Amino acid sequence: MTAVDVDKLPPTQYLILELLAARYRLGETYWTFTDRVRPAADKLQNAGLIEVGSSPAPYAFQARFTEAGRLAWLSGDYVSPLAAPVERVRRLCEAAQEDGQDLMRLSPSQVLAALDGRQS
Repeated sequence: MTAVDVDKLPPTQYLILELLAARYRLGETYWTFTDRVRPAADKLQNAGLIEVGSSPAPYAFQARFTEAGRLAWLSGDYVSPLAAPVERVRRLCEAAQEDGQDLMRLSPSQVLAALDGRQS
């Protein structure tokens, strides 16, 4: 594995990582690419950022992040749009507990405001 500055990658390598990041955030571990971008993917694999494997589709391959690639490319504070409302309600409950409040006494409007992303 070689050290790589992810901010200075060539466009095709950058786009491969961006696509893998988008798919990872949606729960897809592997993604299929055309063989036309295989040289760029091989360079990312040599750098230890992705793993490349075969694909059931002709003239294609599959790739996924390595642990090092995921840590280098994805920020740790990302929350998917589907999980964000749940995260906001969790924070509301934690704050209420820290203040000594009974969670059963949270008003429906407080919970709905947290789900919608509004301040209560």
